[in-house]
Amino acid sequence: MKTLFNNGWSFAKTKADDSLENDWNADYKPVDIPHDWLIYNAKDLYETSFGRYVKTFDFGKVSGKSIRLYFEGVYMDCTVYVNGEVAGENKYGYSTFEVDLTDKLHDGENEIKVLVRHRSPNSRWYSGAGIFRDIYLIVTEKSYLATDGVYFHTDKTADGFDVKLSAEVVNPDGLTIEFTLSKDDDILYNAEISAETVTETAFSLTDISDDHIWDIDSPNLLTLSVALKKDGKVINSNTQKVGLREIEYKPDSGFYLNGRHIKLNGVCLHHDLGCLGAAFNKSAARRQLQSMLDMGVNSVRTSHNPPAKAFMELCDEMGMLVDSEAFDMWERPKTEFDYARFFDEWHEKDVASWIRRDRNHPSVIMWSVGNEIYDTHVSPRGCEVAKMLHTAVRKSDPLCNAPTTIGSNYMPWEGAQNCAEQVDLVGYNYLERLYEPHHKEHPDWKIYGSETTAGVKSRGVYHFPLGTAFLTHPDMQCSSLGNCRAGASADTAQKIIALNRDIDVCAGMYIWTGSDYIGEPSPYSTKNAYYGSIDTAGLRKDSFYLYQSAWTDKPVLHLMPYWDFNEGQLIDVVAYTNIGDVELFVNGRSCGVKHPEEYTVNWQIPYEKGEIRVKATAADGTVYEDVKRSFGDSAKIVLSAYSDTVKADGEDLAFITVSTVDMDGNPVENARDRIFLTVEGGRLVGFDNGDSTDYDNYKSANRRLFSGKAVAYISADTSEGEMTVTATGENLEKSVITIKKVKSDIINGISTLENITDNDGYTIGSDVPIRKIELKRSTGIELTPDNNDCTVVYTIFPANATHGTLQWSIVTASGIETNLATVTESNNHSAVVHANGDGTFRLRCSADNGSEFPQILSEYEFTANGFGQPIFDPYTFVTACLYSDSVSLMDEVRCGGVSITADNNIVGFKKTDFGKYGTDEFLVRIINWHKDCPFGFRLWEGCPGAESSALIGEFTYQANFEWQTYKDNHYKLSSRLTGEKDIYFEFDKTDLRIDFGGFLFTPRQKAYERLNSADCDLIHGDTYTADGTSVKGIGNNVFLDFDDMDFDKGTSLIRIHGMTRHDNDSIHVHFHTDSGRIEEIIEFPGSGMPITVSHRLPDIRGKVKVEFRFLPGCDFDFDWFEIEPAID
Repeated sequence: MKTLFNNGWSFAKTKADDSLENDWNADYKPVDIPHDWLIYNAKDLYETSFGRYVKTFDFGKVSGKSIRLYFEGVYMDCTVYVNGEVAGENKYGYSTFEVDLTDKLHDGENEIKVLVRHRSPNSRWYSGAGIFRDIYLIVTEKSYLATDGVYFHTDKTADGFDVKLSAEVVNPDGLTIEFTLSKDDDILYNAEISAETVTETAFSLTDISDDHIWDIDSPNLLTLSVALKKDGKVINSNTQKVGLREIEYKPDSGFYLNGRHIKLNGVCLHHDLGCLGAAFNKSAARRQLQSMLDMGVNSVRTSHNPPAKAFMELCDEMGMLVDSEAFDMWERPKTEFDYARFFDEWHEKDVASWIRRDRNHPSVIMWSVGNEIYDTHVSPRGCEVAKMLHTAVRKSDPLCNAPTTIGSNYMPWEGAQNCAEQVDLVGYNYLERLYEPHHKEHPDWKIYGSETTAGVKSRGVYHFPLGTAFLTHPDMQCSSLGNCRAGASADTAQKIIALNRDIDVCAGMYIWTGSDYIGEPSPYSTKNAYYGSIDTAGLRKDSFYLYQSAWTDKPVLHLMPYWDFNEGQLIDVVAYTNIGDVELFVNGRSCGVKHPEEYTVNWQIPYEKGEIRVKATAADGTVYEDVKRSFGDSAKIVLSAYSDTVKADGEDLAFITVSTVDMDGNPVENARDRIFLTVEGGRLVGFDNGDSTDYDNYKSANRRLFSGKAVAYISADTSEGEMTVTATGENLEKSVITIKKVKSDIINGISTLENITDNDGYTIGSDVPIRKIELKRSTGIELTPDNNDCTVVYTIFPANATHGTLQWSIVTASGIETNLATVTESNNHSAVVHANGDGTFRLRCSADNGSEFPQILSEYEFTANGFGQPIFDPYTFVTACLYSDSVSLMDEVRCGGVSITADNNIVGFKKTDFGKYGTDEFLVRIINWHKDCPFGFRLWEGCPGAESSALIGEFTYQANFEWQTYKDNHYKLSSRLTGEKDIYFEFDKTDLRIDFGGFLFTPRQKAYERLNSADCDLIHGDTYTADGTSVKGIGNNVFLDFDDMDFDKGTSLIRIHGMTRHDNDSIHVHFHTDSGRIEEIIEFPGSGMPITVSHRLPDIRGKVKVEFRFLPGCDFDFDWFEIEPAID
């Protein structure tokens, strides 16, 4: 008997201290299993800590039985104790494992403890921590069917299918096994054989129809029952769903299912379920998979670990093919505490657990033994491990229900290519360019894209213009227009879709990713990833409809963005479609018809309030439309349910989408209202809006909307009836929705404790975020010397927002601050833009809404003409994308950097003003991707190769690589750069991937340097002669000023070198500070030759003008002076 064992557990989180492992004194609280303790604190999702689980239960009589605990997943490195004794352990958090309790239980009450050690970092993404999958108690006789010991295999024949069946039996003496294969009430096969001598059988099925065959379009499942009998009585049994299907891969044409060619249109999925964390829930997984199917996905890759058992059952049931993946690392770690610590000792056990559990699922089409494994590239040992893992898979799947594979980003090089010979299929990560060349070199290889199109996008966020490829933005969001790229020269999703479709030798691809997931928030350091086509709340992004256009026959016409911007602002309007030509209308006026290119059309139009509408006519004459309308502030909450019923089984979920409409009923698609929930008759278990920058807890009864939406996860209890969800908010008409709870079988052992009611200190009205900053400009788009100022008036919506601080900036089209103009906030809710140089720029106004990052961005575009090129200030960081000259147009990458390539390796910055005192120190900011090796670059005055150019210096860059992180190198010049110059950086021609972030020069710290008198900023008076570096013959009323003397370390002493022709000259030194003037008099004695005179100074700090005054009667030759800092 196998029963769920999830109820009755208590949990305590304790300090991660090995010396306290045996100290079980803690503050325990009842919890539901599955359980992820990290998801409860969104601000510390990677906390190093230990989790302790305790359960006391009455077993009754234990004699004569075999008793085991079956854990589907405990993350990670856990030990199981029974009545104080160690009963078992497991290291890999994603592996199922079994613990034998037989000799450790006693009659009556028993205690189970589980210690889970979570040390961070242990993954490159969010892992969660705890008993995050189901637990089962298995009680049998001493003879029983081994766990996951049944093996089912099919081969397609001309008449039907040949089937092979086997089962493993523990203590088989005197027993028989009965195999039954059925479809509903139709028994297809039944046989009983001896368990002692033969545990396998083979037979042919010929009298079958399509209703018996498993396929993605008709996932028909059969029931396989295996009964272990003694003297004709069943003593142990196993029932599972299986399918009749055949898979085949051909090097020239890809993947075949049951003889039918299918292009794999796949997605990668991580294991977390948004606000539920890593705690598995079948309803949430079903919703996620259904979204993928609706998008046109036919396969998922379980990146990068075995999934929950129920996930595989869902894929069987729903017709989703599975690339089941085991490991993200082998012997070489990717993070300090990952599975590489245990790989050598545990990999055979974990491969066996993985394959044996899932080998009978018809949905499995690949066993991936690794993802982006550095071992395969760096050492021949990687090839040995690849062969070893392939062999381990075959040991548990000898008839090859699925082939082995590796997903690799190292395929350009020999090591990974050698490893490819050790597995059945060859997976390429972001290496589409190699498919056809490698097919020619290795015509027997079976090739597919194991990871592709890592496009980043935030639901409902749009960064204009469409023609600029963004990587980063100050709001820490990614544009959903399709113009936010994951890296240098990253191909668009449209291009990769076409490649996957058109290259026959590629079996298909798995895009990164189907859904957002917690962790890996490239290109930022926020909470969750941006790669998905649905967000962590399961809400669909615009890209969902691009893939749906390409991967389904369903007519698709999807319009973006929402329609609420600044009057006259240029807006890119985009539509995804698979129907045909598309016409755009603005307030009823046609903006023209466009033909889709790779399912995409776009226009750029000035915003005007009203509506935009697109129309497309299908070949059969059916007209399809999509529309976006302008809207105002939120007036009413709207609740909608994924389904209007849930099963009253204690674990089924209702997914309630929360949104708002304005007073006219229009959806408010940029709403950020804080919504409060109360639930009756059910349990709130999570609340999510998909926003990676939102660190409010997932386990809270209130949340801000993001891009107008959020989703509440409501769990049913075990009683029939209704559950009611009520949503309220500041100045909003409340909304109530009722979900029917229908009678359902209640699984013994389920836990139904969690019910979120805490509002984390928020009350209605305490937080009213800004939704929009509306800008209105006083002039047109162009600024000239005759009209170089523009006043911009702003209005904040809603008017009662509790966050009113605004930030203003002038930025390029890609969002990098530029000196083409300045902006000054003035009174009366306005700001003034003043043009400084020729070019195009954008005025940006932003508000952070109390967040760490700007949340609301409002922009206007401008063009300035007739001012000339602005001057670069090298003493503030110059972002590389502001370059004024290059070999060709450069790809912009993260944080305003540019991508350096072998044929585009020169970057110029004209009119760089180093000032009078200049500099001889600078830094460059660079990412040398995936490499620690050095490379060279040269700094030039003038363009390299030009007749007037001059080499300033040659330098070498080297830094330890850190993912997505620019590293600075500092350099010293052999001589100072002064004045205005055109400087150029010339990088070595190399195949390295280099991102040049920019440069910064260090201004000469003249305050503490020896300064020549002739270098003064101003000299005036009656009698003096400038003579080279000195000023001589100083007589009547002469003044020498030295500006911008920054005494950040204070002052203690001044030395003056020179000569007086008198027996003494008095030199007045005035220090002009922000708080006034400090006067010092230095008596300089006559000597007949130049001497140095020292004089003590008070501690003067800050930026100061130093003025030397020579009064009437002086006759002085002034060579130099220097000032020493204060003595600490």
